[in-house]
Amino acid sequence: MMRRSLRLILPVFLALGAACGDGGFAPRLFMALEVSPTAFALFTVPPGNTLQLTILAYDQTGATLPFTSGATYSSNAPAIAGVSNSGVVTAAAPGTAKITAALTLGGETRTASVTVKVYAGDYSDIPGVYDLTAPITTFDPARGVDLEGYRYTAVLTLHEESRPPWFGGTYADLRLIGPSGDTTALADTGFVYTDIDPDGGLLIELVRDWDQTDGTLMPATLAPGFIDGTFDCCGHISGTFTATRR
Repeated sequence: MMRRSLRLILPVFLALGAACGDGGFAPRLFMALEVSPTAFALFTVPPGNTLQLTILAYDQTGATLPFTSGATYSSNAPAIAGVSNSGVVTAAAPGTAKITAALTLGGETRTASVTVKVYAGDYSDIPGVYDLTAPITTFDPARGVDLEGYRYTAVLTLHEESRPPWFGGTYADLRLIGPSGDTTALADTGFVYTDIDPDGGLLIELVRDWDQTDGTLMPATLAPGFIDGTFDCCGHISGTFTATRR
């Protein structure tokens, strides 16, 4: 009975010794650091102007390594987004910042970075149905059309979306109205897409049939139920606009 037991146990010990080297277990090495979320957006006003970062350390097998402290954080643009010693990111001004986390374990230091875009204002109250009026103030006479005293009108329907700045929608009944009230119907329906310019300003684009832009709105005021600012159409027509929620 004893000989059979030794024959069964001995190969197990030999295998362990060969796998671990020097007869011991291989040390866990700090190979990678992960910070999440990997990219995110913040607004300059609460709610939505702070976010807590989370970090994970991994060994050579992909398993997580335990740690209780030692992480440090830095921002390459603290005037846009700063970060605390505990990894809380705070939006300060529109723009883009890179946040870097660093951790040292077992004498090895690893880093990981995330990108944060900061948007001006807070767009949570924007969704709704708006009447848009956009008087033309500048146009190119070389185009052969006198637009003095003309204005655009349309109905905007804005709703929540899953990507920042978290709203988009549709527009309907786009018209060009002359100073005497003569009306030209331009589009029955179209799509509204939103984006952020490099300075953190909001852009609202009116796009027809996926390949034709009827105009870009550049808001200056974003208040509950009211938006105003300037617009550009086709690169040669511009003016101001107001959009009032029904």
